[in-house]
Amino acid sequence: MKLKKIDFKRLFLNKYFIVTIIVAAILIFFDNDNLLKLGKMNKELKQMEKTIDKLDSEYDNDSVFLDKLKNDPAFREQYAREQYNLKQAGEDVYVIEDKSGD
Repeated sequence: MKLKKIDFKRLFLNKYFIVTIIVAAILIFFDNDNLLKLGKMNKELKQMEKTIDKLDSEYDNDSVFLDKLKNDPAFREQYAREQYNLKQAGEDVYVIEDKSGD
């Protein structure tokens, strides 16, 4: 079996080949929904999905925290004492600050 040599000059001057190249260029670069925009939009979509996952996780954590604050008086008291330096009547609160510069 003998292999035929491809005549590239004749191939590139073929009207179907030229039309195919022009249509491909239009679809890739000049169309409203071209491949370049599609790539950027896919990248942006992945970033937004990561942000949604992160926010869902934060929401779940905050929901658990809020539920503890509403339903657990001991946790509510501990949180108020630690965050707002609250105290009960007759108690003294001493705040000790670390001077190590951390």
